[in-house]
Amino acid sequence: MSTIQAPSNYCTFRLIVPPDQEFTLELISNLSTFPGTMVAYLPIPDELKTVGNFLVAALNNQKPQPIKLSQENGQRTLAMSASGSTVTITIFEANVSTTLSVAFSTQSHFFILGSAASQCISWSGGEAPKFI
Repeated sequence: MSTIQAPSNYCTFRLIVPPDQEFTLELISNLSTFPGTMVAYLPIPDELKTVGNFLVAALNNQKPQPIKLSQENGQRTLAMSASGSTVTITIFEANVSTTLSVAFSTQSHFFILGSAASQCISWSGGEAPKFI
C-alpha cells in the first residue's frame, strides 16, 4: 500500500447519504483517470461524529490523536492521522480487496475536508466545534 498525494482536485473524501440506506464515507483517488480507485466505509452516527471532530481539530491545527475505526471483524477499516498540515485518510475494504491511502493538505484541500467534517457532524446529530 502506498500513500497517494492528493493533486489539486484529483482525489476526494466525502459523505454520501442515499435515501433509506446507510451512510457511506467514500475515499476516491485518480479522478482524472479511468477507472480510478474508490473505497468506502459505512459509519454509524457515533463514528460520523468521531470523523467530523477529528477533521475539525486537524483543520484548526490542534493535532488530533489518530483514529482507527473497524467493522465486520476488520473487513472494513477507516484510519485517519494528522501531521503538520497533512491529513492522511486510509480506508480498507475487503470486498474489493483494496486499501487506499490519500494525504490531503489542510490548506489546499480545506474545502474537501471541511465539507466532509461539517456533513459528518451534522448527520451525527452532534454539535460542531467551530472552525478557527
